[in-house]
Amino acid sequence: MTDSAALNPFAVDKLNGPTQPLCPWRHPEHWNWYVDIDHTEEAYEEFTRQAKTLGAPDEEEGKLLLVTGDTGCGKTAVANRCLAWLKESAKDRGLTVEIVDARSALLGEVLPVTNRLTAVCDYVVGQLERKNFLNRAELNRLVESRTSPARVYPHLGPGLIKGLVLVILLPSTEVPEEVVRYGGWVPERTLFVMESAHFEDNHLKVINNRLKDYGRLIHVHVGKLKNGDFTRFANDRLTRRAQTGEYPRMSEKTLQSLEGGSRSVSQMQILLHGTYEFLKADPLEYGRTMLVTQEHISEFQKREARRDSPDGRG
Repeated sequence: MTDSAALNPFAVDKLNGPTQPLCPWRHPEHWNWYVDIDHTEEAYEEFTRQAKTLGAPDEEEGKLLLVTGDTGCGKTAVANRCLAWLKESAKDRGLTVEIVDARSALLGEVLPVTNRLTAVCDYVVGQLERKNFLNRAELNRLVESRTSPARVYPHLGPGLIKGLVLVILLPSTEVPEEVVRYGGWVPERTLFVMESAHFEDNHLKVINNRLKDYGRLIHVHVGKLKNGDFTRFANDRLTRRAQTGEYPRMSEKTLQSLEGGSRSVSQMQILLHGTYEFLKADPLEYGRTMLVTQEHISEFQKREARRDSPDGRG
């Protein structure tokens, strides 16, 4: 077969690699690519239950979505799915959702909490200056207070133009106090979104106790891969593009042998995507008649180990 017909079933359009998260609020075609693994469906449904009135005229409080789970478990993909749902839900209620992405505001910086809060606030105001989300008088007041989160965030809601719901994607955190601060500041018609891979049960207890009287916190947790998740994910990807390109299938025996071998969604995606890219380099063999085996996967893993080894020997 020709290389142009070869397709990697684990590659997703509009994503730059196997670990870049699905983002249906930016790419609507990602909507149907979600698979119910590692409790992500439960997390999504919990958000939709608690956020269904966000932005309503009689809704006096905004919300803070906190997504927790281990590194590489799919937190960002879950958050992105929640935002895509919110945009559709708001549209059905005659509202418009606009998103300010401040997740990169602190890239490469290690700062105390107070400095982090100030830097992010300044970044958010800078983004708002370039948008038409706030009435001009309120925007001018916020610009004057751009390094004072306590003066900026609580006044966002009243300043938003009619019919608009504002979402602010905040940098991930490992400090409970940071979540508590944002939870106290989030105004009406506004959703703050945060992620953390570092919170233990005692940290979450502190956050919940500090914010419980406000009714603003929506906490969802993305768990670990459970038995059957690997097979469920792989079968979804291997069947959904069967009519759009040429690629090998994977035997049930191989899939079963891989169950439990990946600790996270990220590791699973790297393994599957990487194995198929590795095999696709030989277009004469790569196709529907080929069956991916444990030996193929081991060959890919050995090659990666050699690449990572200082002497190239693995």
